Amino acid sequence: MLLPKTISSSVERILIFSLFALNALAFVFIAAAVPVWTTNDTPRYLDLADNFANGVFGLMTSHGFEIEGVRSFGYPFFILVCRILPGDIEFNVVIVQGILYLISVFFVWKLVKRNFGTEVSYVFLILLLFYPFIAYQSCVLSPETICLFLLSLAAVILDFSLRKDFPRAGFAAAGLLLALSMYFRSNLFPLPFFLTLIFLFTFKKHRKAVLFLPVTAILTMLPATIYNYHNFNVITPTPVYGGAQTSLWMAVWHARLSTDEMLKYRRNEITPTIASSGMPEQLAEINRKIGVSEDFFPINMGYYENNATREWVQREFGKAAVENIRETPAVYLKSSLINIFRMWFSAHLSNQGFSDLLRLYLLFAGFFVFLSGLIGLLLSIKNFVHPAAPFVVTAIAIIVFHSITLCWSHTEARYTIPARLFLLAFAAYAIAEFLKQMRKCFKSLQTKI
Repeated sequence: MLLPKTISSSVERILIFSLFALNALAFVFIAAAVPVWTTNDTPRYLDLADNFANGVFGLMTSHGFEIEGVRSFGYPFFILVCRILPGDIEFNVVIVQGILYLISVFFVWKLVKRNFGTEVSYVFLILLLFYPFIAYQSCVLSPETICLFLLSLAAVILDFSLRKDFPRAGFAAAGLLLALSMYFRSNLFPLPFFLTLIFLFTFKKHRKAVLFLPVTAILTMLPATIYNYHNFNVITPTPVYGGAQTSLWMAVWHARLSTDEMLKYRRNEITPTIASSGMPEQLAEINRKIGVSEDFFPINMGYYENNATREWVQREFGKAAVENIRETPAVYLKSSLINIFRMWFSAHLSNQGFSDLLRLYLLFAGFFVFLSGLIGLLLSIKNFVHPAAPFVVTAIAIIVFHSITLCWSHTEARYTIPARLFLLAFAAYAIAEFLKQMRKCFKSLQTKI
């Protein structure tokens, strides 16, 4: 036991309330400290929300008004809903996202308490106070927090429904929520189907009920699929010009160059290593074919002027990426394997003008939670994975999904934010188990003395 056995329920409630209040204050502090709440994508999302209010989903381009093919309509619709509130739209979005973040924390805390025990739930809330990355992402206009909420709610529903033995409703609701997350982050599109495969092998007595998950997911994705087929003649629920090809091209070059060199090149700083790599020449050649400036870096598909250009961009960068992989497959594979771990560290926070000491702390916090989470995950596989622990299975599957699907492309650490609370849950479990073992050793020494 990490807490005294005689602790009263009223004291426990006060402690829990205090920890939640501290986490809420931490969010407010981070929101106030963040210099800007916007990202490179924010103007596009805001413009799409404005046009959404007028009954159309698209933007003005050099070819006139064009239907949107870069972003899905989940986050613009969320911004549109936030416009109902009085005041500044950016402030409203951050406040609503902060509320959803704290609700997500409550959901996962309940799951941790139910599955790992009260002591671990305390460690979870304390650990979250020293792990600012999730709260930080809730303070910027970006869709990761909405996905965090949807995945946390899906995990709660699955855990509750399987424990109360009405699995069909639980799997159906989870399929709906998981598919909705795709409307905010398109990389989550395969998640419902990945979880279906995991659940079919794990929850054998519920195999028929598990099939409700992919069915409701497909039905939920149907409007986006119809939208893309009607407007672009492409059968897919994800944005047609989402930029998977440019992301792959950048990932291949990231395998050959360091992160610092990639960042310098995006700032038009050409180092000797970059100059000799061949990357500037290839980029210039592709850009000449597309018809844009030779040093135009493909960091965001929204920066290209129209859909016709974006189609060229995806085609040319896709071809170049495949050719580069064929040239150095081992280098690309090695980098992708490293990305499995690298994407769980929010390195982009270091670009916010922080001191070296604070950067060092952020690096330590990320490394400590990742290592503890990995240990806790392995311990939970040993101790908990069976039909009576659906949360453990779901949390592990979500973490594994993010690791094995994002590592192949050039992705930012924020893409793993929807899974970070689950990682934190396993980290709390590992820390609590370590403290228990230390207490046992201490008692053993006292007995011998």
